[in-house]
Amino acid sequence: MKKLTILFIIISLSALSLVGCWDNVDIEDLHIVTGIALDVSLEKEGEMDISLQIANTQSGGASSSESSNASESKPLVLKDTSRTITAAIKKINRETSRTIFFHHLQVIVISLELAKKDVNEYIDYFLRDNQARLETPIYLVDGRAEDVLTAELSQEKMTSLFLANSFNKGGKIRNR
Repeated sequence: MKKLTILFIIISLSALSLVGCWDNVDIEDLHIVTGIALDVSLEKEGEMDISLQIANTQSGGASSSESSNASESKPLVLKDTSRTITAAIKKINRETSRTIFFHHLQVIVISLELAKKDVNEYIDYFLRDNQARLETPIYLVDGRAEDVLTAELSQEKMTSLFLANSFNKGGKIRNR
């Protein structure tokens, strides 16, 4: 009976030591990606330009005046040129002090020129990624996807959120 009690205590203590957050990263150490743009590279043949729109978590809270540092509230856009999405994201992760975080991805924008090459490869990447959500809308654009993601809108600070909301409401986005 004494051996059984000791065994129970050892198993209980070992089980308690195994629980918890093993991959914990503070929110201050994350780059929260809200949009991704994929384009054919303008500089390197056979590669693609990848742009990540990052939510500005530093501006936080309500500001006392509307005009106080408007540039601070703009989202950050990180860019890289690579043959694959994985290689670009790894490079961006190495070059920044924060971890790229895809759980809040709102929109994927792919240029029509890149989609003609092999759109399945790019869609497959996001379907297999364990961080990206499966219901993320994918837009094909005629022109540069980066331009769509970095466009300045009068009422919305983040184009990725504007596009996601338009998609969710069933709205149509037209050229004017």
